[in-house]
Amino acid sequence: MNKKGRVFARRRDIIIILAILAVALLLLGWQQSRRSQDPDGSGQLVADVYYQNQLIDTIPLISDNEQDFSYSQRPAVILHRYADGSLAFIESDCPDQICVHAGKLSQPGQFAACLPNEMLVNVRRADESAAAGVDVEQKAEEEEVDIVN
Repeated sequence: MNKKGRVFARRRDIIIILAILAVALLLLGWQQSRRSQDPDGSGQLVADVYYQNQLIDTIPLISDNEQDFSYSQRPAVILHRYADGSLAFIESDCPDQICVHAGKLSQPGQFAACLPNEMLVNVRRADESAAAGVDVEQKAEEEEVDIVN
């Protein structure tokens, strides 16, 4: 076989690669525009706080309003709402601190769990209904998180 006549990419290959890149960029742009759209003004985000699969609080994720939250069920677990409208675990007495390292939650569908303390924080749009009795273990299994007892 003659390697001199071999071309790195044919014209057809380049056209296919460019078409795939164009589709990927269009999908990315569409996804970003859907995130930023709020046609009916109902895009307010809230964070549902669960303890032992029971909803104990719903925190509005309001910008420019910092606040700490702790609960009588687990006073050693502290959540913080930041001025940018995000929420995070900032303190916990659990041994591994995975909940604290999860960082800020600011997008619908994001969640963080402190499994040793049986607490879960789930971000959703205010106009969506809260899940009745979110199962911490089921949520962890969906995300393939190891549960240590």
